[in-house]
Amino acid sequence: MRKLQAMSDQELWSFALALYNPEVIEVHDQHIMYPVAKQHPLAYHPVWKGLDWPSTTGTFAIAEALGLQKWHPKWWVDSTGPADQDGNVQTVRAARAGAWIGDGLIYLRVDPDVYTISWDIKARGGQHGTPGGSARSQRSAREIEKAQARDLVYMRYMDELEVPIVRAQGDDIGDKLGWNLVRLCRTAALHVNLPDSMVAELVHRYKEAVNTGHTPLSIALKYGSGEKHILACKTLLDHAVWQRIVRVDLHIPVLFDHALQPECSDVLEEFSHWFGR
Repeated sequence: MRKLQAMSDQELWSFALALYNPEVIEVHDQHIMYPVAKQHPLAYHPVWKGLDWPSTTGTFAIAEALGLQKWHPKWWVDSTGPADQDGNVQTVRAARAGAWIGDGLIYLRVDPDVYTISWDIKARGGQHGTPGGSARSQRSAREIEKAQARDLVYMRYMDELEVPIVRAQGDDIGDKLGWNLVRLCRTAALHVNLPDSMVAELVHRYKEAVNTGHTPLSIALKYGSGEKHILACKTLLDHAVWQRIVRVDLHIPVLFDHALQPECSDVLEEFSHWFGR
């Protein structure tokens, strides 16, 4: 288990949505688009590395081919050069190709296939291929051209790797669904300190409660009391919702002391286009 780094609320919601999908096997956040030749990301996976995967020439070669190399990121390396006539050693500074960073690589296993998609995550439509940052940067002709160049290289890079690009808009998720998924994702990592027999019974009762209107809290109190017991029962509910065992409406807050609302639509069906090829 490792932490994911999100650069905005919309990215955080998007990553939580990805982790909610049981067909997603890995999420690579803030991934490198390599300036040099590389194989498909799955060529480096311990399970599928032996398969025949496509490769890319790298972002620098692509930028050169498109006549966009001046926009490619670079970093400077100092090295020791020849001594001058007085014997003083000179420092030589040379440019090296840097790397662009992508938002998210999503790895999926949909038997019998395994594949990767690239999420280009923005807050809303119309922002893809445009500069971020301050309002001044967004209006700058230079920054606009730089962002457009990056987007062209990004599309060619992923095309060479045969990785589909999804232009994801975080605001399509919305704050209610987004924060619900984030909270459930975080709680799913917690241990449920309850006997196995009670876990099975409580999950069954929670599933029934979706239709009966009983609150999860009222159900939990039938099996015990005390802060630790109630917290464990609440965590169990979150686990069951996250694992798609108890199906509730994720577009409204899932509250332990309120009646559970039946699922009005499957979130993964709503966002199926984010996971397709």
